[in-house]
Amino acid sequence: MELSIGTTRELLKQYGVERAKQEAVTEFATVLEQYAGFISEEAAYLAEKEGRKTVKERDVISAIRNTHASE
Repeated sequence: MELSIGTTRELLKQYGVERAKQEAVTEFATVLEQYAGFISEEAAYLAEKEGRKTVKERDVISAIRNTHASE
């Protein structure tokens, strides 16, 4: 999946970024995609570890916490 430039710009605006160069928006989108991919993989792993194929909210929350705990 690829975040569109327009969607990324709107997201940035929601958090106070009024102006950003195209390269910055593209890089931000890339980082978000990578982070989402990492969280998704970790959440899937946690679900699988419990014998489930379905990722639950708690898996996503745990995946995010695990990511921040390793920093």
